[in-house]
Amino acid sequence: VHPDDERYRELVGRSVVLPLADRQIPIVADAAVDPEFGTGAVKVTPAHDPNDFEIGNRHGLEAINIFTIEAEVNDNGGDFAGLDRMAARTAVKEALAEQGHIDHIEERAHSVGRCYRCSTIVEPYLSLQWFVKVGPLVVPAIEAVRDGRTRFVPQRWENSYFHWMENLRDWCVSRQIWWGHRIPAWYCADCDEVIVAREDPTACPSCGGSSLRQDEDVLDTWFSSALWPFSTLGWPDETADLADFYPNAVLVTGFDIIYFWVARMLKMGLEFMGDVPFVDVVIHGLVRSPDGRKMSKSLGNAIDPLDVIESHGADPLRLAIVQAAAPGQDVPFDMEWVEGARKFGNKLWNAARFVLGHVDAGSVPGTGGYPEDPGPESAWILSRLAEVVERFDELSDEYRFSDAYGLLYNFAWSEVFDWYLELSKAALADDASAAETRQTLGIVLRDLLKLFHPAIPYLTEELWNELVGEGLLAGSTWPDPPEVASPASMDVFQELVGGVRRFRSSHQLSPRQQLEVLIADPESAAEPWWERQLQSLVAVTARFGAAPDTDGFTRIVAGTVQGFIPLAGVVDLDAERDRLHRALATAEQDFGVADKKLSNPSFRDRAPAEIVAKEEQKRAEAEATLAKLRAQLDELGTP
Repeated sequence: VHPDDERYRELVGRSVVLPLADRQIPIVADAAVDPEFGTGAVKVTPAHDPNDFEIGNRHGLEAINIFTIEAEVNDNGGDFAGLDRMAARTAVKEALAEQGHIDHIEERAHSVGRCYRCSTIVEPYLSLQWFVKVGPLVVPAIEAVRDGRTRFVPQRWENSYFHWMENLRDWCVSRQIWWGHRIPAWYCADCDEVIVAREDPTACPSCGGSSLRQDEDVLDTWFSSALWPFSTLGWPDETADLADFYPNAVLVTGFDIIYFWVARMLKMGLEFMGDVPFVDVVIHGLVRSPDGRKMSKSLGNAIDPLDVIESHGADPLRLAIVQAAAPGQDVPFDMEWVEGARKFGNKLWNAARFVLGHVDAGSVPGTGGYPEDPGPESAWILSRLAEVVERFDELSDEYRFSDAYGLLYNFAWSEVFDWYLELSKAALADDASAAETRQTLGIVLRDLLKLFHPAIPYLTEELWNELVGEGLLAGSTWPDPPEVASPASMDVFQELVGGVRRFRSSHQLSPRQQLEVLIADPESAAEPWWERQLQSLVAVTARFGAAPDTDGFTRIVAGTVQGFIPLAGVVDLDAERDRLHRALATAEQDFGVADKKLSNPSFRDRAPAEIVAKEEQKRAEAEATLAKLRAQLDELGTP
């Protein structure tokens, strides 16, 4: 009973008779009892419930085991001995009813433990087991993390580690299974001596008897796993491998085994080696099922990576997981990641085909080889390569691999593939810049292969073999590109090109239709190479001069530069005005419908939040479309 329960306070210290067993049991007061649950009085069974076991220890209660190892009632069960546990429960209920001890029966929900493999109900059972006394091991392991000899990444997982370590109990290491490291303990049949030895004993050291039986239990698998950082290196012998690789630099693992494995490796390493087994513990998230649940064989929701590899390949799966798995964050698996990574692999393959169309196979050096006097386009991409490698290394040193490969993915796709390969075409056509452009193409692709190799090993190794032609990419040195001064005008140039492309798209013009652009450049931002690249990239003939003061031009603003495209002869002004007015009317109608709904307080109060948000998005999109259409009409001028 609860010590503050007035109903039973005077009964504490007295005894009651246990029905059916005719045995006296004491009435004790313990704060673990919930006075609001049922009668507020509960029968405890210290041998068959973990909470009751704790109560029994606090009050010195006798722990009586009533089960055999086969889950049948033993001799302590009196008349019920020999019955299966389930049959015994029914028999006990019937016997209590026959003797008039049952007042009434209620349905109650219980938390019942089940086997994670077969869902069989598990019966807590007091038995003789082997334990590791953790008290002497815990303090050094806690201090090693507190003083920074070992750190967790992300750091927040240190709190979980400390919570577990500061609330540890002795570790039960004996397991009743057949497969594992057998416990090195023997029992003497002559004098009951327990012998623990490294080598199999031939005689009892106490009585000299030779009738010895080894314990049939095996060690918990986490016990041998806890020894892994040094036992795999030859310990207890002082081997060269042990000297070279203990302690290790980093352990990468999941949060779900910090207690089972990480903490125990730290305890064992400090105990037997006198030093931590690793410096950094990087905690990655779990890749969960698409519905967010932990993947499990027993739940049947595990995705077999071999199936994904069969359909998409090993590289796409690897890159997708690397990009998605932020440090310490769980992520639900999505096949769209893998599909996106597969498309990237295709893009990389096609980029390599372009480069190898201009660079002799096997001619690119495995290291170095950066151009000494690159042209403006090459200088830009080499400058960006150096910046990306530096940032990639910083992110990798922080174990932020998801961010590192997100950075690299965007650089490769948006800058190398979308921009530099296109810029290189005009440079390759010019004899003055062709050689250094070919050199830059090969070097940039080579360094991309190196950077992507940890995440895309198979494809990059294959392309390396074509590009470099000797040695393995896996054994090459990491990229170390020199700093290169980038053209100051590249950002402005890219804005200008983007503006021309948007103009073509909005007026439905062919990408190869020749255009003229008048460039007003009051601060001399433009550079000579702009002319050939504007022609190559967007079919534009550029001429420089003052901004026009008449209508009939569309204006593109790019930094301090303005580009003016004359509309006469390019766009049918009357037809374009008609098209824009029709589009304007549609956008005004869309805006009006959404605005009317959102201006109605009843709609905002009663509609679900996601519906309101959807209408707000519609109104914002219509408003942006209106602004764009009106600007285009202004460019066309008054008819």
